[in-house]
Amino acid sequence: MFKQIRIPASKSISNRVLVMAAFNGIGKKIHNILKCEDTAVMFEAYRQLGVEYRVLEETSDSIDIEITTVPAKNLDTIFYMNNSGTATRFLIPCLGLINGEFFLDGCERMRERPIHDLVEALKGLGVNIEYLGANGFLPLSIKSNGKLTGTTSIKCDLSSQYLSGLLIAQALSKNSFKVEIEGEVLVSKPYIDLTNQVIEDFLKSDVYEVEADYSSASYFAALGILGQQNILLPKLNPNSLQADRKFIKTLIEMGAQIEFIGTDLICKNSNLKSLGVINCEDFPDAAMTLAMVAALMENQKTVLTGLSTLKHKECDRLVALETELKKVGVNAIADDQSITIYGVNPKELAGAKIETYNDHRMAMCFAILQYFNPEIEILNPTCVNKTFPEFWNKLEYFKVGPLVN
Repeated sequence: MFKQIRIPASKSISNRVLVMAAFNGIGKKIHNILKCEDTAVMFEAYRQLGVEYRVLEETSDSIDIEITTVPAKNLDTIFYMNNSGTATRFLIPCLGLINGEFFLDGCERMRERPIHDLVEALKGLGVNIEYLGANGFLPLSIKSNGKLTGTTSIKCDLSSQYLSGLLIAQALSKNSFKVEIEGEVLVSKPYIDLTNQVIEDFLKSDVYEVEADYSSASYFAALGILGQQNILLPKLNPNSLQADRKFIKTLIEMGAQIEFIGTDLICKNSNLKSLGVINCEDFPDAAMTLAMVAALMENQKTVLTGLSTLKHKECDRLVALETELKKVGVNAIADDQSITIYGVNPKELAGAKIETYNDHRMAMCFAILQYFNPEIEILNPTCVNKTFPEFWNKLEYFKVGPLVN
């Protein structure tokens, strides 16, 4: 008997496809786009660009559309990017493909998230970009003649999203420019592989369906192996290139009873053993979920490394994890690229108010600990709307919903 939870679509794939469709999508049909705050930023960009679409079907957490127009030729437009790193870093290079003057800004945290390397790469392709505040950050202005030509280089030691944005623009321009990687560091390489796969699949078909999201699945997979209710997560692509699929592989290496039956992922209550040091560079988002798993492995020490990029996300996630884990009685020590966690018995978790720092992943991660101690309170729980608006409903269903065979 299992609890069955349907996982929503991938935000990472949704925003990649949405930005491609905005510039090269007339007649394209896109199914299962995630409805959340981050994709709402892209849909608002559609309105600002003059991109029109027809709604084919809509549910509480997904939307199917058909693109009917592409951007106007000459634009003078202001974009508010809120705190969406993907929308910002994918859209900026593509604006170099159309004539116009564009202004981009975001929320306070987005103004602290670096875009310097991406801007410098675009300047190398002839785009006129000026910072309107602190150098290296939003807000900025872009003056584009609609052409990206030449060869540029990009540093990828802070974010893979820079290169993904350039690769998308390169594909849309029919390879009018070349991109070289500067230096030897390419963080979160699986996200680049995902970008290349999305580009290939989008360009070769008139219909694109967005996969279910492994990042969102990670929270329920963790509950399945830690809690008393086995769980079934349907319609997950077992061969997906999503980075957080490696979270599932890591759990199996730790002894988790997890298996695919077709596209159904089954997670059973398991006895886990720490692997000691785990390099999480390839799946930094789900590494936060892994931190919760480690926190509940009694008398076991786990070191999660390769996480320097977490300092530049919606908050400084390494510091946030250390701070909030200590509140619930879990000893955690973070540095600039890792976190060490000493697991406790779930019954020993202390009640506390968990600050989420307006970070959706902090809220969803600590909901795992809240499951074992309801006296743990998640502050600002609606921040999950950024990528998973139905999270709390799904979690309640996990707690009290019916079992299936």
